[in-house]
Amino acid sequence: MPAHRRKEWYLRCRTAQHLLRFEPSHIVDALHVWEHHEARDHREKEAEEELYAALSRGFSAALLEAPGVPTVHLHREIKVTITRTSKGFSCTLEELYVSARADTPLAALAAAIMKLRKETEHFRRALTHTLDPAARAQKQRLLGSVDIVASRLLGEVPETTWILGKVIADQDGSMVVREVGSSARTFALGVADALDPSLVPDTHPRLVRVRTGLAGEPVGPVVELDKPLGRDPERLWAEWRKRLGEAEPSHE
Repeated sequence: MPAHRRKEWYLRCRTAQHLLRFEPSHIVDALHVWEHHEARDHREKEAEEELYAALSRGFSAALLEAPGVPTVHLHREIKVTITRTSKGFSCTLEELYVSARADTPLAALAAAIMKLRKETEHFRRALTHTLDPAARAQKQRLLGSVDIVASRLLGEVPETTWILGKVIADQDGSMVVREVGSSARTFALGVADALDPSLVPDTHPRLVRVRTGLAGEPVGPVVELDKPLGRDPERLWAEWRKRLGEAEPSHE
């Protein structure tokens, strides 16, 4: 857009206003557009007031996201409000009884999300009989609302894990990895392995590193193929223990 005296207005203020006037409104997107901007005239002040009024009325969300903090997934929508205070902004996750303050609206949202994560993690580990009635109610409230698995609050979840599998030819002729054992899951190969002309179906199993899902379960695709292990069960067992390190999947 050519430079002119209203460029900031059109690029920032009008964008924020349009986002607010969608049905349903995109309040968080408008907040991202406006973050760190200071109104300089009455029109920009009007846009700012419109945003702050929308934030104070609140919005519904089942996915809580903000820059620099892990996302929290909820089982149902909750109401989120962000209001101005004498020293900045306060964000409240109303049905969850969680609130936090910060210098800017987006920072307040991030602080509330982090507080929710910390409280949920605390109550996930806390023994119910050791809590007072108010804390028991909050534990029930948070653990009934937060999707622990999707929010990765089960503790540190590795990005990859090892399985025992064989490279096989799929029905369409492409190479895939079939897990050895009762599960017999099939995993897609990474691009480099899939395009390797020397890769042929395995006679013997090999250790295969695959991507994990939200709870650490193997979901693929394959990220590393070890060499086939041959028929020696002692070698297979030794390599398996070496990779898993006392049953801990790889964190690489």
